[in-house]
Amino acid sequence: MLGKTTSERKKAQAESKKAKEAKEATHKEFLDAKQNRIEAENAAKQEERDLKDAQRRAEAEAKARKDLEEEIEEEEKRRKIAKAKKKALEKKKLTAEELAMEEARKRQEAKDRVKRKADKRRKRAEEERQRKMLAASEAEQLAEVNRLEVEMRLNDLKTQEGTMAKEDYILARINIKAITIDFDVIGQANGHTDDLQQIDGIDEGLERRLNTLGISTLSQISKMDDDMSDTVNDAIEYMPGRIRRQLWAEQAQILLE
Repeated sequence: MLGKTTSERKKAQAESKKAKEAKEATHKEFLDAKQNRIEAENAAKQEERDLKDAQRRAEAEAKARKDLEEEIEEEEKRRKIAKAKKKALEKKKLTAEELAMEEARKRQEAKDRVKRKADKRRKRAEEERQRKMLAASEAEQLAEVNRLEVEMRLNDLKTQEGTMAKEDYILARINIKAITIDFDVIGQANGHTDDLQQIDGIDEGLERRLNTLGISTLSQISKMDDDMSDTVNDAIEYMPGRIRRQLWAEQAQILLE
């Protein structure tokens, strides 16, 4: 009985010891696990702190880089603006010089045009003067030729005066003088005949003399200037200056209106 009790006691002690050891082992494991957890948490916290520090440094670096890039960009903008301004000023200067040169060129062209026009006008005036001189010379020569021819033919007619009626002799003289009339100025009658006696101062006899001369229309008389009036006056052997004083041309112009 005692041996059994001792055995059971020892067994109980052994189990108690074993339980104690198991408990201690479990407690140790718990402590180790707790320590490991704490260490892991501490390590995680440190990692988190390190990560945050790294992020802050990265953000600071990023901000510094961004600020630097912005400064570089701003500096580049200022450089471009300065360059553009310099270029604009150079262009403006060049443009002003070119404008001045262009204005000078235009002024010179204008002067050249004026000179050319003046030269042309002088040339035309000289040509016109020479033409008029030539025309006047030719007209004088023609007038002289006509005068000599009229004089010669009148002298020839003079020899027949005694054989002719007075009126026929006068009309013959007028017919000879017809070459002194410039029909390019007053025009040809071309077979047309107007009643010239409508003009105050022209009677039947004067109308006949005018017709003999080649003047038979109011249009021809309306175109006679003072010189032509005197030439016609002399050709029809009318009183000197009478055609002008009686205003034949003016009357003809009124009748033609």
